[in-house]
Amino acid sequence: MFCHGAIRFPVWKEKEATETLKPSDKTAKNIIEDAIAWYNKGVTFYELGKLNEAIACYDKAIKNDPKLAFAWNNKGIALLDLDKLEEAIACFDKAIEIDPRCASTWFNKGIALYNLGRLNEAIDCFNKVIEIDPRHAGAWFNKGRALYDLGKLEEAWVYLRTFVKYAPPQYQQFIDHAKAIINEIEKALG
Repeated sequence: MFCHGAIRFPVWKEKEATETLKPSDKTAKNIIEDAIAWYNKGVTFYELGKLNEAIACYDKAIKNDPKLAFAWNNKGIALLDLDKLEEAIACFDKAIEIDPRCASTWFNKGIALYNLGRLNEAIDCFNKVIEIDPRHAGAWFNKGRALYDLGKLEEAWVYLRTFVKYAPPQYQQFIDHAKAIINEIEKALG
């Protein structure tokens, strides 16, 4: 399995990761700027592997701007990494409520559901990703894996073959894994 990592707004400097943010005057513009600053600080902590600190920053971003879908998504990613799957799904659901066309949020929710063994629900999420972004290689791979795990070999074969077709070269380990499963399926189907 693989999922998308945290997404950063381009207004943050790495060295500021551990500096304390000072609250600004609470005009609408400043509230949004504070939310983005806390969000970016959370991304930095996430990249440093400090997941609890990242979550605390995402919470502050969400407090400033509850409609910041990326903060909900990234909080979900950090919770997913901490294996707090139900909490992660709740965050992904909130992000989807705000921005239902964000493929990465649907994808991340699918990963959490897959990890819980809720394969049909995961497949529904991967279908949504493919509807939004038909070339999303990760959705094709993970849908194929879920179908394979459910014993739906012919369908799994189609999705895994499509993944191999669309996957960028940096996904080579997943491409190799998909090819191995494809070979198993072909042997099983004769």
